[in-house]
Amino acid sequence: MQATQLTSSTPADFERYGFAGPFEVFSPDQCERIVGLVDSIGQQQPPSEWHKGHASTSSPLFRIATNPRILDHVQTMLGKDIMLWGATVVRRRPGQVHPWHTDIETSGSDLRTVSAWIGIRNTNEKSSLQLITSSHRFGKSIQEVAAQRGVPRWKTTGGRAFEWAQEMDPESKLVTPKLTNGQMILFDGRLWHGSENENNFGERLALLLQYASPDSPIRMPDLSKLDWPFRLIETPRPPCLVVRGSANSLNSSKPANNFSRPPVADPELPSISAWIRKLEVPLAENPKTGWKVHPIFRGSTPNLDRISCHASALAAETVPHPPHAHDDEELLIMLSGEATLVLKNDGEEEHHSVKRGQFAYYPAHQLHTLRASATQSANYVMFKWRNETEDAVPELECQVIDLEAYWPNDKESEFRTGRVFEGATNYLRRLQCHVTRLEVGAGYDAHIDAHDVAIVVLEGEVETDGQQVGKNGVIFFAAGTPHGMRNVGPNPARYLVFEFHRAGWIPPSRRTRYSRRLRKLVRRSRERGRQIGRDALRLLRQTRTRLVDN
Repeated sequence: MQATQLTSSTPADFERYGFAGPFEVFSPDQCERIVGLVDSIGQQQPPSEWHKGHASTSSPLFRIATNPRILDHVQTMLGKDIMLWGATVVRRRPGQVHPWHTDIETSGSDLRTVSAWIGIRNTNEKSSLQLITSSHRFGKSIQEVAAQRGVPRWKTTGGRAFEWAQEMDPESKLVTPKLTNGQMILFDGRLWHGSENENNFGERLALLLQYASPDSPIRMPDLSKLDWPFRLIETPRPPCLVVRGSANSLNSSKPANNFSRPPVADPELPSISAWIRKLEVPLAENPKTGWKVHPIFRGSTPNLDRISCHASALAAETVPHPPHAHDDEELLIMLSGEATLVLKNDGEEEHHSVKRGQFAYYPAHQLHTLRASATQSANYVMFKWRNETEDAVPELECQVIDLEAYWPNDKESEFRTGRVFEGATNYLRRLQCHVTRLEVGAGYDAHIDAHDVAIVVLEGEVETDGQQVGKNGVIFFAAGTPHGMRNVGPNPARYLVFEFHRAGWIPPSRRTRYSRRLRKLVRRSRERGRQIGRDALRLLRQTRTRLVDN
């Protein structure tokens, strides 16, 4: 039977027809790179719990599923809070049929779900997904209708599905969207759908990424019973990942879903989830060099290939290093004292004073250094990060910000925030900063964010993750880590918050992978060379000491 062509692109269309698209998300070159990536998925990184659990174990597949080009469309249909619960690589040989069905996991009428079907290789009208429009509103899965008519799953063809749909809604249509490689269609999981690769040669490859609102309970089906009536199992629950916005249903005795932490971006580095460090200011100094670093953490998160944090003590009139530039972006938050931030642009120097209650942001490759004032030491906290990305277009420029102007004036609320800045950087879709004032006893319950969060306590005492943190304390929660906050001190608490929202990512080309390996090899060689130099110097000093003693 000839399928109809129909375009659907708005939330109203999605509500009416049950699908939206096609949308362009990947270029042909990107599709080829994805093909090379998915060929290794399942062999190197087995899925968690079930065959749809790849995104919780495979960082590349997770990062594809969280690409803003996809999530921006999903958000339009689903809302600002988005959970990823399924990620599958779908392969169909020539002549292979995927029987008509309704997704069992999302067949419930009270669930809010959106599935993304993305053609990657050999995608055309002969191999694309087929849909029955408005079937998500029937109140019955196609499996239930087939069972009532005594038709087995493997005999449920598109023609039969269309006949049954016409009986329930004469305006329903059998649709085959004109999809090509790199294009995506979104559909409601309750929609009747199926596919067949009618190409004469060539395996059709697609990605099926399945999303839902975080409060929609997702359960795994009993795979031994794919026909009606469905059977869902309560344990184990599939890993669910918050990929945009937040999930707030964590404090009930029975949370809606099994919320899991996403895989980190760089598995060769330590995986960071939560760090809480209490700092005693003034920090200990190094009397010989005048600069002492107090490491806090260094590693990888789901959003950042690498991030580090340290506190530093800089003696009066001391410079930690000559003006230099590097690949990292940085935030410098002054805890005590005052220093001059020195920036170099086109040979010209700019000097900016930074003191307590102020912080500085500077992008990657910015020439910079810092000089403590002539009269007192400077203590500060530094966050540094970098990412591999293709979508970020920098908006934020180097700046020093005085927080005094951003504290909220609303005196009625116990929890008040003031937006400081927000914008894209070289490595982030959005770097957002705000200040918060928390009244005595006030707070918020544990929740999960899709972004990383860094907090510096400026005044008062708060409790988070079972620990009390006072003035100058540093708190960090990676994406997917549950966290809440409460003021447990006798006075209002004020703190500074940074949110790290990752930009889009596509698997790098082979040349880029080789260049990354080369850079890593060079870096390791330099580190090894420095270590050899330090060992030689130590040996020379020991030898000289022995000669003097003798």
